Amino acid sequence: MGKINWFPGHMAKAFNALNRIVKGVDMVLEVRDARIPLSSINSKLEGLLKGKRHIVVLNKADLISKSSRQAAIKQLQQQGLLALPASSSDPRSTKQLLRAAVGWIQRDRAQSELSIMLLVGLPNSGKSSLINALKASAKAAGVLGAQQAYQKRAAVGPTPGLTRQVSGFQVAAEPPIYVLDTPGVMMPAVPSDEVGFKLALAGAIKDSVVGEEAIVRFLISQVSSNPRHIAALQAAQQPGYRLPGSSSSRSGYDTAARKRQEAKARELRSALAAVAAAGGLARASAASSLQERLQDNLQDVAPWHPGDEDAYDASDAQLDTGAYLRLLQAFRAGDLGQYMLDDVE
Repeated sequence: MGKINWFPGHMAKAFNALNRIVKGVDMVLEVRDARIPLSSINSKLEGLLKGKRHIVVLNKADLISKSSRQAAIKQLQQQGLLALPASSSDPRSTKQLLRAAVGWIQRDRAQSELSIMLLVGLPNSGKSSLINALKASAKAAGVLGAQQAYQKRAAVGPTPGLTRQVSGFQVAAEPPIYVLDTPGVMMPAVPSDEVGFKLALAGAIKDSVVGEEAIVRFLISQVSSNPRHIAALQAAQQPGYRLPGSSSSRSGYDTAARKRQEAKARELRSALAAVAAAGGLARASAASSLQERLQDNLQDVAPWHPGDEDAYDASDAQLDTGAYLRLLQAFRAGDLGQYMLDDVE
C-alpha cells in the first residue's frame, strides 16, 4: 500500500485555530495514547508549545504495564518533559493530574481572574473522556458543585475526529480555571509506515484509511515476532488474569454480563495466539480457523455475514470486515492484553 497519511480539511482548520488559541492559554495538556507515547508526537504541534507550561498526559495508562509506564515517563523526562499517567477509568490518576495542573497554575497565577488549560492531541487519544474524568475529580474534591461539574460534558466516542469544535469546560472555581477541549489533530505527514500502522492500531487513524485487514495483519505480525508483545499475549492468557481497562472490568456490567465478556475476551486472545503461532494469515488454514473463531465471538456483539470458507486459499486469505473490526475493537479496549507499541524500555 502507499504511504499512510490522514490530514483531512477539518484538521487543517483545527490546527490553524490552535495556532491562534494557544497564544492565550496558561497551560497545555498534551494527551498521548500511553501505548504510543513516541509515535504520537506531532512535531508541528510541538512547535506551538514552546515556552508554554506543558504536561504530557499518558492517557489510557491502564492499557500498558506498570514497567512500560515508568519507562515511557523516564524517556520523556530525559527529553525535558513533565509526563503523568492518566486513565478515565482510574479516578486516582485523574485526581493526581488535576492536582498537578491546577497547583501549577495556582502557584504561578494565583491572582488571575481566569486561567485556561488547553487539551491537545491526536484523534481518539481520549481527550473528551479525560475531560469528563477531570470534572468528576473536581466534583469529588469539592472544587465544583454537581451542577457546575456536569453542566456540559464533552462529546465522547470511539471514532477518530468525533469532536469537531473547540469547547470549554470548567474544572476549578478559585481561581476559575477552564479546560478547552480541541479536535484531535493528526500530524500532516506520518514519518514512516511503521508509525502509521501503530497509529492505526491504536485507533488514531480511521480504519478505512489503512484498511482493517492491513491493521490486523500488522497486529498479528507484532504478536508473532516482537518478544515484548509475545510476552504480553502470554501474560494475558494466564488463568485468572484480569485486564485493567478491559470492557469486562468496566462499571455498568452485571455479574452475568461481565462473565460473558470475560469469556469472549479469553476466546479472542486464544484465537490471536493460535493464528500468530501458525505464522499469520498467509496460510489458508490459519485464516479459516480465525474466521470461525471470530464468527462465534461476534454473536451478540455485531452482525455477522459468513463467507464461503472454500474461497480461502494461501494467496487470498480474507476475513469479513466485521471480524477484523471485532479484533481491533478488542485490542483497543485492552481485552487482548497490555501492549506498549513503542520501544521505550
